[in-house]
Amino acid sequence: MSKLTDEIKATLQGYFDLGDIPTEAQYADLMERIQEGIQEHGHTATGGEAAGTGDAGPVANLQAGPAGDRPADPDVGDIWLETDTAKVLVCLRAGGWTETVSFDIDAIKRRLAWRPDLARAWNALVWTGGSGVNASIALIFDGTYIYVGTYTTPARVTKIDPSTMETVATWTGETGTSSCYAFAFDGTYIYVGSYTTPARVTKIDPSTMETVATWTGETGTSSCYAFAFDGTYIYAGMSTAPARVAKIDPSTMETVSTWTGDEGVEYCASLTFDGTHIYAAVSTAPAKVVKIDPSTMETVSTWTGDEGVDYCAALTFDGTHIYAAVSTVPAKVVKIDPSTMETVSTWTGDEGADYCGALTFDGTYIYVGMYTEPARVAKIDPDTMETISTWTADVGADYCAALTFDGEHIYVGIYTIPAKVAKIDPSTMGTVSTWTGATGMDHCLALTFDGTYIYIALSVTPAQVVRKVLRDRDETES
Repeated sequence: MSKLTDEIKATLQGYFDLGDIPTEAQYADLMERIQEGIQEHGHTATGGEAAGTGDAGPVANLQAGPAGDRPADPDVGDIWLETDTAKVLVCLRAGGWTETVSFDIDAIKRRLAWRPDLARAWNALVWTGGSGVNASIALIFDGTYIYVGTYTTPARVTKIDPSTMETVATWTGETGTSSCYAFAFDGTYIYVGSYTTPARVTKIDPSTMETVATWTGETGTSSCYAFAFDGTYIYAGMSTAPARVAKIDPSTMETVSTWTGDEGVEYCASLTFDGTHIYAAVSTAPAKVVKIDPSTMETVSTWTGDEGVDYCAALTFDGTHIYAAVSTVPAKVVKIDPSTMETVSTWTGDEGADYCGALTFDGTYIYVGMYTEPARVAKIDPDTMETISTWTADVGADYCAALTFDGEHIYVGIYTIPAKVAKIDPSTMGTVSTWTGATGMDHCLALTFDGTYIYIALSVTPAQVVRKVLRDRDETES
């Protein structure tokens, strides 16, 4: 065995000795495959001599992380355990990496968890707001940075570098703005809806975090809680009586036209766009969803819930139908035919499954999170609107406030002290693992996913956002 391979073995053994040591057979197999990988490539090491001669330089460092974090200019002897592709790479020539072997990623993740300096890619990083920056209530990801809206006066939005979870810059609203409740991103600019009277929407340049322009609603408008974007215009839903939706030209931030609900159609809580029409959910009793023609901003037709189907809290669209989550006892999700705005069928929760808190769609199934003790998430077959299965949190894990989907798992944000996030296998609706915040990390209000990490918005003072990879085991922050 070459000196390089010997040092890899010694270094790996040093890490494994601190934690969950693999069996002798597992360890021998890993070492054999690393050695074979190095010998197969036959690369030279320090001094230009063939690998295996014993002239390789010392192992400079053993590191772990996703492919995107791998150093571009390694030193000879560096080893990288690539956590998202299940590969071991070794630097045999300065400035480059050689893949030597693939490994059991779940096993290596479990072992890495025992070594804090090696497991930094898996450990939580936390952004904490400064003085007066309270309660993270909204999150958005623009493909590069995380943006968090906070419950402050005036309104604030902080741009966070996800690699460090440090503040890049902060936008602060004008006097009179308060609490960022709604976000939209059009591919270039960030749009912020704030809790103000009259309603305001601010267009922010994310490169500078400066205001580009501000739309201000007419007298009588208040509190923008919902956005939709059709590729050309921004639609701002307002919590007014009657409800209003403003169509805004983002190039000028001027009103193009405004839809105003009929008498009794009050408080726009959610908006969605199906490629042709805008749908506005209003928080009334009974619940209503209004189909709006964006070219005229006139009502096309209205769905109205049956008696007892009150307070539409969320909307989603599966490409064919609109689904309206209503916050009733028990909870209900109504499948609506957008061509007729008639009810197709209704899912009704079991006894105790009350108050819809969140709604998401994974491409096949609908998931509804409920504001119950303990929290529940129901998986619904959209064809039949019947429950396939239900996930129920452990005792004390109460109130589902947020749901997100990473392409493989459902994540449930739980509004408890301390906050919790559960990772669910959607095929079984069983808990894979649960993350629990440290003391002071309370009340999860929002979740988002950037392709690698889950971001957890916490409603605490000062505000916090946690970056985390949820492994397949329970974890509690210290």
